[in-house]
Order: sequence, then structure tokens, then C-alpha cells
Amino acid sequence: MKWSISAHNTFRRCQRQFFFGNIMASHNAKDPRRREAFILKQLKHLPVWRGILVHECLSDFFVPTIKENVISQTDLTNITLERLDQQFVFSKNRRYRAGRSKTECGSHYCALVEHELGLTIDERKIEDLKKEISQCYEFLYTSIDFLEQLKNCENMTNEINLPFKMDTTTIFAKLDLTFIDKHNLNIVDWKIGASDTSDYSNQLLVYGLAATHKMGRKPDRIKLFEVNLLKKQIVEHAIDEEKLRKTEDFIYKSISDIKSVTREQKFDNLNFDDFETAYNSTNCEFCNYRFLCTGMANAK
Repeated sequence: MKWSISAHNTFRRCQRQFFFGNIMASHNAKDPRRREAFILKQLKHLPVWRGILVHECLSDFFVPTIKENVISQTDLTNITLERLDQQFVFSKNRRYRAGRSKTECGSHYCALVEHELGLTIDERKIEDLKKEISQCYEFLYTSIDFLEQLKNCENMTNEINLPFKMDTTTIFAKLDLTFIDKHNLNIVDWKIGASDTSDYSNQLLVYGLAATHKMGRKPDRIKLFEVNLLKKQIVEHAIDEEKLRKTEDFIYKSISDIKSVTREQKFDNLNFDDFETAYNSTNCEFCNYRFLCTGMANAK
């Protein structure tokens, strides 16, 4: 079995959404429904797309230049907005359904929910996204102390995968940015969200747990930073042995809940009806898979 914090969140939100995205979706399966689930999995709402764009451009252009001749705020903004325009056209023309892989499409790849549903996206919404992206970079480039930390650090690593085992389950953790500063391992997670209720402490602690497993780091030598560029906040999350123990318990409980439904079986051996629908009907309204879900339910 494979586990990640995103899989956990999906399972809690809706077991059927988990079924479609984590079990059924396949880009090369002969079953056309599985291919359809894969395409629907790629669909993004506008706020999520905004976050993906910023993540991509930080990884591609900001982090690689931070140590020497850092890319200017203006250039980074312009590059991101140009990519936004390219991806918008790609999605509007529904090229994500053209049969080419995401790798083949490169940085142009994008699939927006509104385009899939044939809806018109108000130009003002796109302008708002562009303003928010500019605001994110403005905060980043005026966070002088944080920038100095990055410039003067050692062993910076960008987009690092740290899978580790807990019993027979592989735990997946992808860290946005890590660096060594005064003998501490610093883990940075970029966030681009405006919600006042989101709590990312579990996610950061999973990353901390990955660092203890794969990098041999002690908790007192790890620092966890949630850098929310849109909210203009840099939050350090506390980490210690007790918190990591509770994180392991949290993961084990989540794995147990998922296994109780999936029984660790593959798609062909599972019954769609065994997966419960979302408790909150709002989740269904905004779900990528709602038509596929309805169709499969009605086919029974």
C-alpha cells in the first residue's frame, strides 16, 4: 500500500473520490473509464491552479538562482504570468484530452474544471489570479531575513522525494525545499492559500518524520517552515519526539481506515459500492468525478 497526506485528505473528504483518484485512475488502462478517471484527476480549480503555477516557477526559476544571481522579482512575475497565459490557452482548447502525456506537453499542460464543463471564465477572475501571484512574489522578495537564510545556507535541495516505510506501507513525502543552516535541516513548504482555517501541521510533521527516516536527522535538528506567500506569513511548526510519535500514530490510524475499505485490493477486485459518498454535499458539487460517479452509481 502507498500512503500520502494528500491521499489521507482525499479519503477523509470522500471515499469515492479516493477510489477514482487513487485506485481507478490509469493513463494506460484498456478500460476507458479508468482513462477517464485519470483525465478527471488532472482537472484543477482556479485557486489550486494558481498555487501550482507559483510552485512550478519557484522550483524552475527562483530556487536554482537564489545562491548566486537570483532572478529578479519582475522577471519571475513575468515568466509566471506568461506560463499562466500559455496554460490557459492549452486548457481552453482542451488539449489535455488530445492523447498526449503530461510529460510530452511540458510546462504548457493544464486542465481546468471550468473548461471541462464548457463554462466561460470571467476575465476578471484571471486578472485577480495575476494580481495574487504578483502579491506572492512581492512578499517573498521583501522577506529579507528569509532570503538571506537561503542565500547563505548549505546543501539546498529542491523538490526532493523522501519515501519511507512504516511496516509494509510506503509513505510518500515530497519536500518543496530543504537546506542546512547552522547544522539544522530546514524544511520549507510553499503555500499559496487564503484560508484562515487550514492547518498544515500534520503535513509538515510527516515531512519531518521522513527526514528522520531517510536523512538520519534528530527532531531537535529539524526546523519546519510553512511559507504562505499569499497570506504573507512564515510560520515555524514545532517538532519533537512526542509530536513525531503522534504523527506516526496518525499515519497508522489513517492506513488502518483506508485498508478497512480497500482491503489492499487492486481495482479489478474492488466493489465501487463499498466506498462511501461524501458526508458534505458541497464536496459533490465541486468534485471532478461527479458525473463519472453518478454514471457508475446509476449503472448498478
